[in-house]
Formats: sequence, C-alpha cells, structure tokens
Amino acid sequence: MFLPGERSITDPLLPYCPAIYALVPVEVWPELERAECLARGAALKWASGVFCRPEQLEKLGQYKKRESQRTASIHSRLKSVVQSYLEGVDWGLGQLREARAELREVSHDLHKANLESRKNSEEVTTLETLREISVTHCQLLAAVSNLPRLYRVRSMVLETERLVESRRLLEAHARLMELERWQDEVLLQLQGAKGSSGTGLTSEDEELVQNYFSGVGRLVDALAKELWAVVMEEAVSARFRSVSYLHTRGPGLASHLSALQHCIMGDLSTVRHFLEQCVPSHYRLTRAYLRFCHQFLQNHLGLKSVSEWMQKALEVELTDWQRDQEPDIDHEGCYHTSLPTIIAQEHRRDSTINKFYLHYLLACINNCIILKTSTESLQQQLCSFPSNRYSRISLGPLAGLDRAVKKACRLVMDHLLFELQPHLRELLSRTWLDQGEVTPNMCGVLERHCELYNRVRQPCCQRLKEECQWLTVVEYVRTLMQKRVVCRNNDERNQLAQRMTQDAQQLRDHLQSMEIDGTIGEVNPTALIIALADIINFKDPNMLILEISGLLSKYPDISEEHVSVLLDVRGDVPKDVRKSVLEFLEQNAPPLPQGYRPIFTEILVPSSSIQFCLPTAKCT
Repeated sequence: MFLPGERSITDPLLPYCPAIYALVPVEVWPELERAECLARGAALKWASGVFCRPEQLEKLGQYKKRESQRTASIHSRLKSVVQSYLEGVDWGLGQLREARAELREVSHDLHKANLESRKNSEEVTTLETLREISVTHCQLLAAVSNLPRLYRVRSMVLETERLVESRRLLEAHARLMELERWQDEVLLQLQGAKGSSGTGLTSEDEELVQNYFSGVGRLVDALAKELWAVVMEEAVSARFRSVSYLHTRGPGLASHLSALQHCIMGDLSTVRHFLEQCVPSHYRLTRAYLRFCHQFLQNHLGLKSVSEWMQKALEVELTDWQRDQEPDIDHEGCYHTSLPTIIAQEHRRDSTINKFYLHYLLACINNCIILKTSTESLQQQLCSFPSNRYSRISLGPLAGLDRAVKKACRLVMDHLLFELQPHLRELLSRTWLDQGEVTPNMCGVLERHCELYNRVRQPCCQRLKEECQWLTVVEYVRTLMQKRVVCRNNDERNQLAQRMTQDAQQLRDHLQSMEIDGTIGEVNPTALIIALADIINFKDPNMLILEISGLLSKYPDISEEHVSVLLDVRGDVPKDVRKSVLEFLEQNAPPLPQGYRPIFTEILVPSSSIQFCLPTAKCT
C-alpha cells in the first residue's frame, strides 16, 4: 500500500534502476499486491476528483509539495517507530544472550549434580547398612537400659511372693504394679524399636516377654487368691465374734457350740452356692472357709481353755493370799507363790500346739517387766516409811523377775532358731549357690519375728532384735564350719564369696530396715560374713597370713580350728602355708578386749572325720 505522492518501484513513471530491482524479492506476498492495488485505486480516485478540471492542474506543484512533506513526516515517524522497535529487539536479544549464558551455567551445574548423584548412588548400600546398625543400636540401648530391671525381675517376684505369703498385701500390690509397669515399658520400647525399622512387634517377641514375666501372672493370681482368703478369714472371724455367749440359749459349752454350728452351716451354704461361682475353681473357697472355721474353732476353744486355766490359776493365787501364814520360801530364801510355777508349766507345753505361742511368750516378758516396775515402786514406798528406813529389803523378787525375762528371751530365740532350721539346712549347698532363694526366706522369718518384737517393752525389744541378728550370723557361720562346700578352683571360690557377700548385704539391709543398729558390743555380726568371704576369695594363698592377721585383730576369739576349716573350704592352700598360718595363730592369740562379745566361742567346729587323728594332735 502506497500513500499519495509515493510511487512503487514498478511504477512506469520511475526510472529503471537495476539495483533497486535487484533488491526486490522474486516472490511478493499476496497481501502486499492487494494493498498496492487498493492504494493505486484510492490514488486514482483522489486524482480524478482533484484534477477533473484543466485549471486545477496549475496547483499540481502545490499538491506535490504538500504530499512530499506529508510523506517525509510519515517516513520520519516510521523511522522513529522502527528505531524504537529495533531498540526493544536489541534489549530482548541482550536478555536472550544473558538467559542463554545462565542456561549454560545451570546446564553445567546440572551436569555436575548428575555426576555427584551417580557417585552417591554407589554409597546407598553403605547408608542402608548404617540404618540397620542404627536400628540395632537403638534395640541394644533399650536392652541395656532395661538390664538392671530384668536382672531384678526374679528377685522381685520372689520378694512379692514372700509378701503375699506373709499377708503384707498392700506392699505386694505395690511391687506387683511396679513389675507390670516394667513389663509394659519393655514391650513399648521393643515396639518403638521395631516401628523405626519398618517392622512391627512379632508374636514371638511378645511371647518372649510374656514368658520372662510369667511370674507376674502367677503373682496376680496368688494375690487375688490371698485377698479372697483374707476376706474369708475376716468373715469367719466376724462370725465367731458375733456369736458370743450372750447369743446362746442356755448355759454351757454345748449351747455355745450349737449356735456356732447354726451360723457356720448357713454361711457355708452361701459360700458353696454363691461365692464359689464368682471365682476360679482352683481358689476352692469352700475348702478355705472350712479350714478357717476349723482354725478359729480350735483357737476359740483353746482360748476358752486358757481362760478357764487362768481363772483357776488366779483362784489358787487368791487362796494363797488369803492363807493365814507367810508365803513359801524358795531355795534362795525368797518368798514366792504358786503362780510362777503354774505359768512355767504352761509354757513348757509344746509350742506347736498353739500358733500364738510366741505371742504369749512375749506377753509374759511384758508381764515380768510390769511386775518388776511395780515391785520397785513398792520397795521405794516401803523405804519411805521411817520404821523401814534402816531395814534391809530383799532383792530376790527383782532378781527372780530378771531371770524369768532372760529365760523367756532364750525361749523366744529357741523359737526363732526352730523356724530358721529348714532354711539353714539349705545354706552353703549347691542349690543355694545356683538359686539363692534361701536368704530371702530367712529374711522373711526375721522380719516376722522383729515385727512381733515391737510389741515388747523396752529394753527387751531392742535386746531381742540384737539377739535375733546375733543368732542368725552365728548359725550362718556355724553352717559354714560344717564344710558343706569345698571349692575346687578360682571360679568356685569367687562364686561362693560373692554369694556370701550378697547374703550379708541382704541380712544387713533387712536388719537396718527393722531399725536394728547392727553393732553389738563393738562388733558388727553381719560384717563377719563378708570378712570370711574375703578370706575364701583371696587370690594369693601365700599371702593368706596377712588376711588372717587382720581377721584375728577384729575377732580375737577365732581359733585355729575355725581358720583350718576356712582353709579347707578354699581347697587350694599348700601344706606349708597352712602350717605357717596355724603356727601364727598359736603364737599370737590376743586377749579379748573389754566389752568384746565373743562370737566364735559359740561356734563349735565339728570333729574331724579322720579316725586315726588323736584329739590333741594337730593335723597339717
């Protein structure tokens, strides 16, 4: 398309210029040809309208000049527009060049990243191994953190069983809850460790934990059974308390037993047909109820017999007081009545008949203490009278009460020894070495006795507890002197010494928990067991004489026979070392210091099984 005044390069009015035609492309766009035709048509239409008359041709120069100016203006505008477009294109090309440079850098970085990725792909296997090691480490960490608890599970179960058997049910319930918490924490930690590795907790893992904590399930059942037993026992006790002599129809024992029979049969029917269905069958509530009824009936009748016996004893004592003559005189010239003789005869009866024998024995000690206090008060009152100021009052009754207290304390210790004997027979045996259940059972016996000793007035309460500790250690060492175990190597010596040390620690902890100081006459009895364990586990037999000298300085009453047994238990002492040790003891026997209570003098060494040795000769 051409503006007015412009000519196409193909216009016939323009001179022919080969250079111009050389620049013209061979092919012309169809739109360009159409535009050129329209421009030509418009120009012809405009020219035919302007130059329709001859006079108008005179203004051709003006029109040409004006159109030339317009054409120049349009050309300048086109040039400016094209120039601005070219500047934009130049800026765009610069941006493209920068983008291309950046793309080259990105492509280079991607190439390097690709190379690094290929290199790192070779280390994926190492990372997988590291992850497996991390999971294993977490599992081991959980196992190590639970090892102290896992080691204590067995002892905790045994201790809880002992608490259940001794009817300390609240303490047993607390221990049971702690064990269940341990079990849940172990399962939770195992589940967390398995979850981090992508695998869940398997049934084998759960079964393993359940088997390890199998004692917890037994404790739950035992505690529930014992709780039912306590309920049954309380029910039977309440029944016996409710059926008193006031409820009987008619006097005498027959009416009283008839009332008891009527109530017991009704309760037995309730237990058999109702309560038995509410608990597991192995609880055997009916049998337990019958057993408790039998025990309470036996004790009930025994108390009636004791009451009748006491009534008769008091009647005899009252008759003695009402006699018109002075009391009898014993072999020491002291007055006495028949009441102590009757009481002594009663306590000589077999203690196994009444399970409350120990309780009444302790009550007898309290009675003697009260009688002694009353007697001393009476003596002070008598001395306050002017007529008796210079009179000599016999101390025979006070001495007799002291002797009675000492005798009763010995009977209490005999009863303790009787209950300890089954456990002492298991001490220092192969079973004791492997299982270690004997000492906790002994501690249970000591704990029950010391709880009863708290019912005794001072100073006998503390004295009984100290004697209880002394007796236990003496019997322990006495068992060691029987040479039930003879070590064959260092491992057995180490095992024996460790077990003895653990026993001493358990005894000391239990005694301290029962408020027993542990020191008697400047001697700590439980420390003796540890000292003997050190002798047995001493590494160098040739240096034993130094250890023996240290033992002799602490326990100066130890004899050559006791040390000889210790050397036999070690099983590795040469004859020359044994001879030098025994000669050292013979030459350096120290005197007993003041305030020292001999302990080895109470422990007799069994005679040698070698028949041809003379009693006075020393076998080396």
